[in-house]
Amino acid sequence: MILALGVLITFASVLLAWAHLARVRRATSGKAAELLVALKRVPVNERAAALAARAPEGSAERRLAALIEASEDASEDARGAAVDELLAEIELALDATASWPGAATRIAAYGGLFLAVITVLLRPGSISFVAPALLVLGLGAAATCAALGRRARELADDQRKAIDALVDTLGLRDRLAPGAPPRAPRPGRRRGA
Repeated sequence: MILALGVLITFASVLLAWAHLARVRRATSGKAAELLVALKRVPVNERAAALAARAPEGSAERRLAALIEASEDASEDARGAAVDELLAEIELALDATASWPGAATRIAAYGGLFLAVITVLLRPGSISFVAPALLVLGLGAAATCAALGRRARELADDQRKAIDALVDTLGLRDRLAPGAPPRAPRPGRRRGA
């Protein structure tokens, strides 16, 4: 019974960490780097149309292209605000569940340790294979959750860089802040420190 509870806790914690990775993957199409290479071959004034033609349906890249085309007649401030809003949506999608892998790691580690201690306390005279199995399950799930969280952070950073490069290639950065110095790269965020 207690071993089944340990398996359930480890499965739920790994599922929680994987859910964050899946949300990060869905934030953009993942093809921004390919689109960037293709757009650099197109004249600057035709890049928005080329992006609309090449970006997958429903992706953040397609929404960016639609936003640019829809705001052709709008003022630069209105276009800048719309682009900033879309970039904020992407950032929110990347960061909304960023704490899930860390929480899943703690749940798996502490859950396995807690159940192992309970097992030992219930049978103080004899330590069966259940307590070590619960420890191994908990630590294995914790390591898996930590690896999923690390991969999600790397993927989110890559997506941020690709979207920033796409915005720069479309010439939107200059319109948003003429004469401003180039943006500094986003600092890495340390979780759990």
